[in-house]
Amino acid sequence: MNTVEAFAGINASGKTTALKVVSFTSLLLGAAPLNAEFIPQILGDDIAAVFDIDFFADGKIFHLNSEIIKSKKQDGNPHVHIISEKLWAKAVTSKVNKTNLFLIMMAYSLYEFAITLMSIFQMMSAL
Repeated sequence: MNTVEAFAGINASGKTTALKVVSFTSLLLGAAPLNAEFIPQILGDDIAAVFDIDFFADGKIFHLNSEIIKSKKQDGNPHVHIISEKLWAKAVTSKVNKTNLFLIMMAYSLYEFAITLMSIFQMMSAL
């Protein structure tokens, strides 16, 4: 099945910025190096950016909290580095209760969202 995603809006409403964020997120999920040429464009200078990413793998729900910042080197080129990073994991059991039902549903939704983001990125890179 082929799916199509579209952004529509008036001029200067943030469509391009939204696509840059989607691409940036796809790069992060794909383990792109922080010195990749595209990454510094989306980050503000000397402003910390915090990313909370939830994903499901190996029967566990993971939550990754990463704080990164872009600064300028002495030669004027951008430098991106990680300020802090934390990873939490929770095993998904076969028991379903009110607490973990929401977490399981959230993980599945995020997994589907990540797949959609990756599809969008692949379509954009093919253009």
